[in-house]
Amino acid sequence: MPAGTWRSICMIYLFAELIAACHGKSLALVSDVARHFQVTPAQASWVIGAVAVAAAIFAPIGGWMIDRVGELRAIRIGLLIAMLCSFGGFLAPDFTTLIVLRLIEGVGYIAVVLGALALLIRTTEGARQTAALSLWSVASPMGGALAIMAVSPLVGTDKWQWVFACHALLLFIAFWFTPLLPVAPPREIRRDPIAQSLAIYRFPAVRLFLGAILLVQIFKLGSGSALPTFLMTVHHVLPAWIGAISAISIALSVAGGVLAGALFNRRGGAGWPAAIATIVSAMGAFILYAPVPTFVALSAMLISSISGGVMFAWITSSIPKITPDASRVGAAAGAVSQLLYLSMSIGPVLMFFILEQPSRLPLFAVITLSYGLPLAVIALQRRSAIADASSPLPA
Repeated sequence: MPAGTWRSICMIYLFAELIAACHGKSLALVSDVARHFQVTPAQASWVIGAVAVAAAIFAPIGGWMIDRVGELRAIRIGLLIAMLCSFGGFLAPDFTTLIVLRLIEGVGYIAVVLGALALLIRTTEGARQTAALSLWSVASPMGGALAIMAVSPLVGTDKWQWVFACHALLLFIAFWFTPLLPVAPPREIRRDPIAQSLAIYRFPAVRLFLGAILLVQIFKLGSGSALPTFLMTVHHVLPAWIGAISAISIALSVAGGVLAGALFNRRGGAGWPAAIATIVSAMGAFILYAPVPTFVALSAMLISSISGGVMFAWITSSIPKITPDASRVGAAAGAVSQLLYLSMSIGPVLMFFILEQPSRLPLFAVITLSYGLPLAVIALQRRSAIADASSPLPA
């Protein structure tokens, strides 16, 4: 398929959506896993967390592998790993075996995610690349939501393990469709050891950007985990409404990511839209956790979902800008992904701890820091872009 066309971009998205189900398919199965293997819900939650932990640990190595063996080969290897482990989950005789398989499945998951992201970056350019990367930011939540919808008929039944078998079949079919993926232009293949790939962290622009991502995502993901409990205990929102509110919030976040693709390609670039979205998200967070009426808190949360989608689109569309050279695209994508998955592990624990404090001042300090650093990074990116645009062309 010709590289850089919307058809090839949609094909890459299809693989991203399908592999996102590795994480999403387990979100609704915690109670079934706990009942079947006679473990506590807290233990059963590792059926979700194992994939994120493996992805966080393996992300830098995955980025190195992509720079070394190429995007398409990494995607094929990742699909095979995820397929075999998902089918193994269908056959798993005990809880320990299931969790080990989920950890290995996370390795396949991140290999496909990073391979697809690097392929998207290397087969697009200009305004189309900005739009494609903005849309990429909604691939994971959409894939997770679709997985939950597909899984729901088997939740609470004795056939819940068929979810793993069905996903393995879909991954097997996807493997044979990999020849339809676009081929990236030739590039220098790095033969450096893994330590050289990890040298991506030495670049100041990369470190600053990763620090901004870590802070804002720790708060956002932690808030997302703690919010249902907060709404039920503080605002007395009925549990039956929590699911509907979460679905609306995800839909608005997706809409924000789609909107960002159009805004970032307007004159002036991503700077102003990203800055406004950051300010709106910060104000929404302050209002949400302040002593305000329930309607005001929910309104702030939903508005913040849109601006949050724009912010995440800014993160994904910034990856090419922080990449030192074309041969390190995989390493840069791996570094960003590692921070995102680390945030998944740290955020909920930290947020629940902060919300248990007698004062809201520590929470408001975290909100200020979480959105202040990204705003500073956006300002620096904009200043750099203006400087580049005003530089005289070489003779």
